[in-house]
Amino acid sequence: MLGTPKFTNRSIRCGVGVILAVALSAGAACAPSAVPNGGSPTTVPGTPSGPVVPDRVRLPGIPLPQAQSFVVSDALMELLGCAECDRSAAAGTAADAAKYFYGQLPLATVDAQLAGTAGDLRASLGNLHASGYFGGIYLRGSLAGAGDTGDLTPFAPLLDLIGAGSLMGIDSVVTELVRVSRTGTDQEVRDASTLWSAILAGISGYNRGYLEVLLEQPPAGVAAPNTFSCPSLFDCRSTELPLQALTALEPQRNQLNTPTSFDWLAVSLAANNIGTSAVDAGRGVWDGVLSTADVAPAVYPTLVDLSVGFLEVTQAAMLANLAGATGTDLALARRGLVATASMVTWAGSYFLGLASPLPNSAQPQLLCG
Repeated sequence: MLGTPKFTNRSIRCGVGVILAVALSAGAACAPSAVPNGGSPTTVPGTPSGPVVPDRVRLPGIPLPQAQSFVVSDALMELLGCAECDRSAAAGTAADAAKYFYGQLPLATVDAQLAGTAGDLRASLGNLHASGYFGGIYLRGSLAGAGDTGDLTPFAPLLDLIGAGSLMGIDSVVTELVRVSRTGTDQEVRDASTLWSAILAGISGYNRGYLEVLLEQPPAGVAAPNTFSCPSLFDCRSTELPLQALTALEPQRNQLNTPTSFDWLAVSLAANNIGTSAVDAGRGVWDGVLSTADVAPAVYPTLVDLSVGFLEVTQAAMLANLAGATGTDLALARRGLVATASMVTWAGSYFLGLASPLPNSAQPQLLCG
């Protein structure tokens, strides 16, 4: 499946829809020097060197073959987990493993990729693979009410629509995105950015439709969180899980909302039409799924936050790709294709997690002591 991926209206409508992400593994003991080069829990440094002793992060084994385009780095996972433990200790709060693995870690990874500071790209993409895989298991357990049985019955219609959800298919698409971002010609970057900005507009709209339904159908006795705002079609954000790149990409969003050139007018019309139609499609699919799902009250706020996080990443990748589609900033477009590779890895691994043979109890642990 190398080269330009084939997408139908049906696959854009339902193919890469929904949420979550997380990263995990086992790695080194925490220390003040665990985050190199002035890094912090909200940045993703390069893969550390030196001995690694499993301590803070515990990750169940992923029963899938090794991919070519990404790898889950035990050392990086432990390093970042230690940094999160240090951050929560300094703030005087308990570390929230679900919010960290499925929200803070993947969003920080994509922020670093768009800023050009992500370090080892395969390990960076591995964050999204692990996050998505276990995030799929997390969602399966949260919505299906299936306990540890791994019952996929509530998700059968969605899984039937996924199509190319195999690891090999994901790996091929990600490999090609990385190739174009690193060594592709300027024309290849423009072509890939144009294609993916349209696809991401559809995914973004679909997920906004899903999120709207989720907010409208909280469990009995639970109020929907007020941490989500959406001033425009491609500017949905969470105060709980902010993505810094969305602020840095403000010029692209302004051009999308008020185009000042013919190129921006063309992509604005296309993106807004695709996104608006996809919102209705997302609502249509998830109205049925969530109306029969038994979402635990304790899980619901986290589920909303993580759903917004996925939407934020999709929006950021789309806005960066528009810099290539319009030819205004090919360097940004190349970073946007890397963020797109992360989104594909994350979303694809999420569906692999939904179909995982592991029980719903197979979750990463953050052991801050």
